[in-house]
Amino acid sequence: NYNKKNKTYLFDKYNIKFSFQNLIESRNVQKSGDEYITERKENIKIYDSKVNFNKKIHLLKINYGISGRYEELNSTANLLNYNEELNFISTRYPDKGSVDMNYAPFLHTEIELSSKIKLYNAIRFDYNKISMCFSEENPFNLGDKLILINNDFSASSNVFYNTGNNNFLSFSFFNSFRNPNVDDIGKVFSKNQNVVVVPNLELKSEKIVSSELIWKHISKTTKIELVLFHSRLKDAIEKRDYSFNGQDSIIYDGEMMKCIANTNINSAIMNGLNIRIKQSITKNILFTSTSAFVKSISSDSLPLAHIPPLSIRSSLKYIFTDKSKITLYTNYNSWKRSSQYDINGVDNLEEATIDGTPSWITYNLVYSKKIQDLTISIACENILDSHYKTFASGISSSGRNFILNLQAEF
Repeated sequence: NYNKKNKTYLFDKYNIKFSFQNLIESRNVQKSGDEYITERKENIKIYDSKVNFNKKIHLLKINYGISGRYEELNSTANLLNYNEELNFISTRYPDKGSVDMNYAPFLHTEIELSSKIKLYNAIRFDYNKISMCFSEENPFNLGDKLILINNDFSASSNVFYNTGNNNFLSFSFFNSFRNPNVDDIGKVFSKNQNVVVVPNLELKSEKIVSSELIWKHISKTTKIELVLFHSRLKDAIEKRDYSFNGQDSIIYDGEMMKCIANTNINSAIMNGLNIRIKQSITKNILFTSTSAFVKSISSDSLPLAHIPPLSIRSSLKYIFTDKSKITLYTNYNSWKRSSQYDINGVDNLEEATIDGTPSWITYNLVYSKKIQDLTISIACENILDSHYKTFASGISSSGRNFILNLQAEF
């Protein structure tokens, strides 16, 4: 990361940033009583760069530049028996590698119209190219190399108004997008052994137009934030039944499975509400609460995936000294009815009850004390030992458990 101040006509300072990540993850599956184990491994290397310029002209602040990302994914798979003999099995992603390239110039401005009003505007162009390569051994007849290119513009405007009396209003209107990635278009994979996800090379970027209203109240003892948003998705990406090479089912891992694929549906609407409260009851007692609620429906009258139920986290903290405190907090999730789950199993309805995921609440307690450079904390989570599953989880959450944490600064 390199920063430099150098006043010119084009900029006052600039920043150059480079980063690199090397990630490896694996998935190993073996059926009970089966002599074979399926081993799949993914290795992704991510190269990031960004050049950022800043310029101030009177009351106008300008931030512009370009960012770039290059991702290289290699996917391998083996079918191994007890004698450690290797057999062919399909990889999760293209077996000859995948590359995802992204370039995006951007411009952001901030202007102070008055002591109470600020205006923010931004625009960005995005070029995204995915290349996927398959070997001749790949059983799905996809060809040796597949390419998908998407170009998109996004822009936003935001006005911030200080109404006085510790109240603030902010209104935003913006559009944005999400490019399909290799996971969206290059994955051949089964999650529940009933359906198999196959590629859809006609997949386009999903786009959204949103408006957001934020009201804040900030005083010495109280902080309240209310966020309302309305979003309309176009070309939203959802899993739907799909015909692959003219067939609605294929053999995958030795099983005949129904084909589904990420598909652009016409549109969808999402509405949401977030509330955050922070209240000092006394000098030593602090109450905080955060809640979030989202409702959505697609143009084909089906629920979207990944929409969580109403969630509320609240805490009551007693501060003995600046080095010692105790906190009682709760986590709550409302019912997620089965009728609100997505239709293709992304949200793991099979792991819920016939009616969906029941509401649940946990009570938790944590005490912490700082002794010089050492912080000691003792916690009891899920005090009532409630049995529950979080939305979309395939396993039960932990019961009552105790945590001892030691943190040192040096």
